[in-house]
Amino acid sequence: MKKLSLYFLILFPILLSAQKSFDYKVSTPYKVIDAYHKYYFSDVEKEKMISVKIDRKFVYIQTFDANTLKEIKLEKFNDFPKKYSLSEIKKIQDKIYFFYTTWDKRAKIQQLFAREINFDKCSFVGPAKKIFELNERVYFSYLYAHSQDKILIQCRKKPEKVRDAINYDKIGLYIFDENLNQLVGNEVEMPYTEKQMDNIDYHVDREGNPYLLAKVRADGSNKDFLGKGKNKTVNYHLELIKINVKNKNIKITKIKLDEYQIASIWLYEGRDKSILCAGFYNKEDKSSKNADGVFLFKVNEDGLITDKKFYEIPVEILNQYEKKITQKKNNKKDKKDNAEFSSLVIRKLIVQSDNSILLVGEQYFVVQHTYTDSNGNTQTRSSYHYYDLLVTKIDAEGALAWMRKLPKRQVGSIGKGGMGVKHMSIDGNHYFVYLDNVKNMELTLNQRPTVHSDGRGGFLTAYRLNNETGNVEKVSIFNTLDIKEKYKLYDFQTKRMLPVSKNEFIVEFYKKQKEDVLVKIKIN
Repeated sequence: MKKLSLYFLILFPILLSAQKSFDYKVSTPYKVIDAYHKYYFSDVEKEKMISVKIDRKFVYIQTFDANTLKEIKLEKFNDFPKKYSLSEIKKIQDKIYFFYTTWDKRAKIQQLFAREINFDKCSFVGPAKKIFELNERVYFSYLYAHSQDKILIQCRKKPEKVRDAINYDKIGLYIFDENLNQLVGNEVEMPYTEKQMDNIDYHVDREGNPYLLAKVRADGSNKDFLGKGKNKTVNYHLELIKINVKNKNIKITKIKLDEYQIASIWLYEGRDKSILCAGFYNKEDKSSKNADGVFLFKVNEDGLITDKKFYEIPVEILNQYEKKITQKKNNKKDKKDNAEFSSLVIRKLIVQSDNSILLVGEQYFVVQHTYTDSNGNTQTRSSYHYYDLLVTKIDAEGALAWMRKLPKRQVGSIGKGGMGVKHMSIDGNHYFVYLDNVKNMELTLNQRPTVHSDGRGGFLTAYRLNNETGNVEKVSIFNTLDIKEKYKLYDFQTKRMLPVSKNEFIVEFYKKQKEDVLVKIKIN
């Protein structure tokens, strides 16, 4: 790996451990709703928050005053069909829709409905609107257009033939406006068999055209790699498939990054109507989520790849917040151009108002642990690891503005739980909020973070990155097991966090005794 000049690292500070704090306010406790699904939305202009919670019998809608943190209203509804299934809850522009399905087993009819939620009245608006009625069971998925004024509803049907080797996947693609009026829709057959093709990512442009990023195996097999050891080679390539839903036309662009191998990739629409493809690459022609660097390119309306850019991750960044023995190994690999950022996956891709791009990656991996108990029985458990972030900004001209490694180590045993981070852009800064171990507040460049164990409390912590300079501050907000109201807070999840004003965000916690509280954090 080629080294970037140390000038890049010295001129822009990597981390400033700050003893600053954010002010916070805790609401009066309110009765917990033991729900299987919880969704949260906010209206920043009105300083209001709404939650939708679903258990086996009822749908609960709660509204809160985000300024006072008082519950305004709580309503519960059970006027849904028997054995309905929640499909999704989505906000399109300023409207919130509750999508659900029903299945008539005897008639073999599946229906998709939507009910609009009135934010101010804490209720549903009128009767449910039927979106689809189908003579078979399908799986629905939902995707916004970049402009946020259209939504793609995708219907994946059961294949006519059970063999992936001969079955061509048929996908129903339907575009709706913010009032759920259908603009266009069709069933489109994919260009390859299910055995040949894996779908990786989807995107909808502002015109309502769906894009599909697919992994394609030209030999017709389902093997991504051939051979073993040093003879192991990649057996697939990537294709960007643009679909004209109205006439079912398909335009295919083959994706190839010269001598590099794509480790992970996402799609996003640029402001010039091109499709941006960004992610991480490595130089080895083998299976790997490790990253040598960041890539960016565009696909124009004619399907041509333009403006390819590559940004290597310098070994100096790899070595930050690592043990000396790890730094030594990285330096040795770097001499052979083999140093990598391990297990890096994309978490967010943002095109900012000035056409600059922010790419957020997180180290994520799962470890299987097999052991034998005292009775001689073999058991296996999994541990889930959410480690360092790599945040990269590319300016509007395609130059690397800055690249930052944000250290953390979160480990749990029940999936994501309270791990990972919540990203928010507020007042010219990027905030990454997460639960951390208090011992990590003042790390030196030669120290590895102490592990935070999911479900065992932790400090609510934030990294603040200045969008212009990339300067970083780390702020410890509060100890979840010892906040100033003498409560202990539990069940943290990043999806329960959302901005409610220009400099405040709210998160809901469980405080035990069958009560929840809201905590509002003010950014100083």
